[in-house]
Formats: sequence, C-alpha cells, structure tokens
Amino acid sequence: GTKNKRAGIPALKRKKRYEKQLQQNDGTLATIEMQREALENANTNTAVLQTMKNASEALKAAHKDMNIDDEHDMMD
Repeated sequence: GTKNKRAGIPALKRKKRYEKQLQQNDGTLATIEMQREALENANTNTAVLQTMKNASEALKAAHKDMNIDDEHDMMD
C-alpha cells in the first residue's frame, strides 16, 4: 500500500523526466538532420555552380580560338 505509493511517486517523476529528455533529444536530432540536409544541398549547389563556371570558361576559350571564317567553313 503506502510503501508502494512512496516508491511509485519518484518512479513516475523519473519517468516524466526521462520522457521530457527524450522529447528534447528528438527535437535536437530533427534539427541536426535538417542542418545536414541543408549542408548537402549547399555542397550540391556549389558543385553545380563550379561545373557551370568551368563549362562557361571552356566555351569562351573555344569561341576565342574561332573566327567568323571558321564558322562559315563549318556551315558549308
């Protein structure tokens, strides 16, 4: 009776504390996962932009070496 009640109340308080900690940990984990996804997206965007820059530079270099007569010869 009374002995079980005295032992049970701290156990319930402990359980509530653990549940609250678990909820906080879940929130922290969700935040970390969102940050990881944002970093992955940023890395992908950086790689895409670098590739576009490289392609643009390659096109400029190719066009620089061409003149209008070369283009006309290719068309014929």
